[in-house]
Amino acid sequence: MTDLGPWGWAAAAAIVVFWMVGAYNRLVALRGVVAQAWAQVDDQLRRRAEATVPLLAACRQGPAALQAAAATLDAAERQLQAAVEALRPRPLKLPAAASLVTAEGVWQDAWTRLQAALAEAIADDLERYGSSGLDAAAELHGVSQQQQALRFARQAFDAAVLAYNAALRQFPTRLLGPLFGFRTGAVLTPPPR
Repeated sequence: MTDLGPWGWAAAAAIVVFWMVGAYNRLVALRGVVAQAWAQVDDQLRRRAEATVPLLAACRQGPAALQAAAATLDAAERQLQAAVEALRPRPLKLPAAASLVTAEGVWQDAWTRLQAALAEAIADDLERYGSSGLDAAAELHGVSQQQQALRFARQAFDAAVLAYNAALRQFPTRLLGPLFGFRTGAVLTPPPR
């Protein structure tokens, strides 16, 4: 083995320090991209919740089955908003992301039930439920558009989290994760059923 001498050791130490600073900055930048993507998801969830309010109001004037479906969706929305609040400060937090995915699944089930109840209410008694049923159907379309925008925002968030997680797994960057408290994040798209 050759002796590097003081300048050689200093150069090797400088290379390691520059590498650590570069890797740290890359992880911080990727975490910032995740935060920006989360802001888009958060905004779309807020918009969808706002679009749901008039739909629920229109459904509360309908038959009992439709009112029950609206109440279920309203409860699911409250559960979802609680999960959003828990995830908002740290979008990479695994347990909070898991509870958001669960709450979104509950919301989607309630949404499907509301759609079916609304279609049945309109088909059963268009004359009696007529204009408010058509108003609810129009509001349903608005929420469906928000669903599409949310899907795109969620895909962007998932892509950002996957890029961040991939950077954390790379050697030698993975050595910095535990040192500086970087943890892997969770995606928001639930696995297929």
